[in-house]
Amino acid sequence: MKERHKRKEMYSFILVSHIDNRSRQFTLSAFCLRLLGGLLVILCIGLGFIIYLLATGEYREYQLQVQLKQQEERLLALEEENARLVADGEKLTQEKEELQQTIETQVDTEESSSTDTALPRLYPSDGVGDLQGTFTEEEPYLTIGMQSGDNVVATGDGVVRLVDYDERYLHSIEIEHTSGYISRYFCNKEVELRVKEGEQVKARTPLFTILTNNTQLDYQIILDNEAVNPFQVMKLEG
Repeated sequence: MKERHKRKEMYSFILVSHIDNRSRQFTLSAFCLRLLGGLLVILCIGLGFIIYLLATGEYREYQLQVQLKQQEERLLALEEENARLVADGEKLTQEKEELQQTIETQVDTEESSSTDTALPRLYPSDGVGDLQGTFTEEEPYLTIGMQSGDNVVATGDGVVRLVDYDERYLHSIEIEHTSGYISRYFCNKEVELRVKEGEQVKARTPLFTILTNNTQLDYQIILDNEAVNPFQVMKLEG
């Protein structure tokens, strides 16, 4: 049996030095050369992978920096918006407080005005008291129709200065108010008197009680010796 002769491939490398002109020869088999080539390829692949990771990391870091900057800008915008909303809220609160103070002042003024019982502001009847005649130059008073059981009341705080009668009226009462006004109450039929001269009366104090239906009450207000329209000073509450 013939044996096959195996030829081993060899590669020689000669390195020549340019300094002393010496040369060196290296001999490598094909297997070793392929092995070195494979190692070199693996090394290149590994180096490339490392470079890729580094590049990818830098890119990701750049993206994170961009996102961080965007978040900071959004945060700054939100802070500015929040500051604006806070300022608007404080302004609205201040305006609300000012409006509330204005309303309270107006209410206090109205209440003070409406509760100033020194002025003859009330309607002179605690009943229905139908208004039958208004104030005119010829008849400077209000004419009010009253029914039995109704009371003629003082329209403000004051002193009963006069309880009298004359040719036209069976009964007349005059009250002097501390505000300077004088209120007069005239009746043409019999009534039940409830006050007397010199008596201090409060607003709504009954002056006399009506005894007959369809009794006429003439109500007059005097200021500085002149008759004035009661509707200019009175507050209707009848």
